[in-house]
Amino acid sequence: MVRTGFLMDPGGLWADCFTYRLCQHSTAGSGSGMRLFGKHVFPRQIALFAAGLLFFGATTYDVHRSIKNNEQPPTREQMEALQDYVNSKKQ
Repeated sequence: MVRTGFLMDPGGLWADCFTYRLCQHSTAGSGSGMRLFGKHVFPRQIALFAAGLLFFGATTYDVHRSIKNNEQPPTREQMEALQDYVNSKKQ
């Protein structure tokens, strides 16, 4: 968004804007963006936020699965396999 020329250009791009906040003019090279809750938000910020939510959701799901799988005590075969592994590392 270009701030220069707002008050100095009575017949230019800003002539139809009643206030600076109403004007959504963007020039080439300034990047595309939009307003969300009154703040300027760029597409990269939205993508980064979505990636963060995906990471948080995947981590939460993984922790939930780990807790759920550990509610059952280990089977006899699992205990024997663990003991064999520990014995092999001691040697």
